[in-house]
Amino acid sequence: MFKTLVAPIAVLLSLTAGAAQATTLLESDLGDFSNSWQTPTAIGAGVTSVSGTWSGSNDYDIFSFKFLPVGQQTLTLIFDAIPGFGYSYSAGGSVLFSTSAFRWGWDGTAAAGGGVSFGYNNAGTPIQRTIELGDDFAGQLWLGLYGTHSNPLRYTISSSALPAPADAAPAVVPVPATLALMLTALGGLGVLALRRRKAAALAS
Repeated sequence: MFKTLVAPIAVLLSLTAGAAQATTLLESDLGDFSNSWQTPTAIGAGVTSVSGTWSGSNDYDIFSFKFLPVGQQTLTLIFDAIPGFGYSYSAGGSVLFSTSAFRWGWDGTAAAGGGVSFGYNNAGTPIQRTIELGDDFAGQLWLGLYGTHSNPLRYTISSSALPAPADAAPAVVPVPATLALMLTALGGLGVLALRRRKAAALAS
């Protein structure tokens, strides 16, 4: 079951205003991640982790990370079986990456450890796959997650060069200009009321 194609999205513009607003991008935020190697879901600056699902056979999630820090780092992918699995549970697929745009479907290099495969016997233990990026990494990465087994699983993607969302400093919320004007007006009314009281007291 192929996913509906999702146009590339600059998450930086829609969800964050900078590194201080670190966030996890959920697949449910977008409806679906793109299944197209030609138009991957674009992950912008400020996103520190990505969380999604493989819903079943032939469920592909394709990403382009355009704002990763330059230089050495490890991209970590954690896969978890969906609770409630039975004896016939089978979930998994392939993890492929490239430091240049994909040229075709299933293009790229396999992540360290190879593909992902869950069955009933190992479904209770998460599977980790890593992508080691060297000192010469230029900050752009294309990632293809090709779910091929019949049952669903969850995954999370994060980078060692980015802070975890929980560690991110809270964003500074600017005070709207209208609020400042309102406070100024209230202060002016208070001064006028004080002057009237003084004038009334002198007249009496």
